[in-house]
This record gives sequence, structure tokens and C-alpha cells, in this order.
Amino acid sequence: MLTRVLSGPPCIVSTGGGAWIQPHNRNAIRERGISVWLTADLETLWHRVKLRPTRPLLQTADPHGTLAKLLAERTPIYAEADITVFAQRNDTIDETSNRVIEAIRAKYPEALEKK
Repeated sequence: MLTRVLSGPPCIVSTGGGAWIQPHNRNAIRERGISVWLTADLETLWHRVKLRPTRPLLQTADPHGTLAKLLAERTPIYAEADITVFAQRNDTIDETSNRVIEAIRAKYPEALEKK
């Protein structure tokens, strides 16, 4: 599915964290696009997900501890992204989006040129 989407016209693809963990997905994204790791500190992440029942990996006896463990395990792999953007707890979607655009523009100015 990811390969098919990446083969289409330019677009933004938001994957779940588990998608990037898979080496074949990282390779597909590297070959066809720019990867952005949108990250935040543990407490900000916890604030955003603690009341969401749609997070199956956090359906444990200690969801905060599970989140901390997942973050620790996955951070080295997430850090392989082309760009890292830090989100703050009170950021709006526009603020975060603008920070992503500026990070892309700084590293890959040609990527945002109108064609």
C-alpha cells in the first residue's frame, strides 16, 4: 500500500510509528520522498494519547510505561528520518505544520518549488 501511494503524485503521507520501523518501508520512503520525524517529549506524547482508546499498543496495565518503552526502543530508528521536527505540547496544527515546512525548505529548498 505504501509503495503504491508513494508511486503516485506528490503528496503528504502520514504513517503510524510502526510503519517506519519496517526496513522495507524506510527504504521505499527514502527512494521516493522526504521523511519527517515529528517528535515530542514523553509527557507531551502521553498528554496527547492517554485518553485515546484507538492506541492498541497502549492497552496495557501500565500504558505510560509502555509508551516510554516504545519511545526508547524506537527513537534510534525514528532518528533515521531525513528531518526531525519537535512539537511542543501547546502547539497548534498550523504552528507544527509551519515548522515542518520551514525544516523541509531549509534542507531541501527544491522540494517545495512549484512545478
